[in-house]
Amino acid sequence: MDLLALRLARHWNKDPTWFHTLDKNIKVQVLAEYRLTHESPEDRKSRQDRIKRARMEEMIASVQG
Repeated sequence: MDLLALRLARHWNKDPTWFHTLDKNIKVQVLAEYRLTHESPEDRKSRQDRIKRARMEEMIASVQG
């Protein structure tokens, strides 16, 4: 997370510790904005597929006991 925090601070021209001073809900918004502006469509699809697969595996595991 520290490397990402530095990237975020650099992206918004802020102090390197800036991200760690934000409230949790603001951190989530900042991360989302950064991801949307820096993630390629292929990366986005891959991430969404991983999330869907993890949810499906979780549902299967809960059904199987």
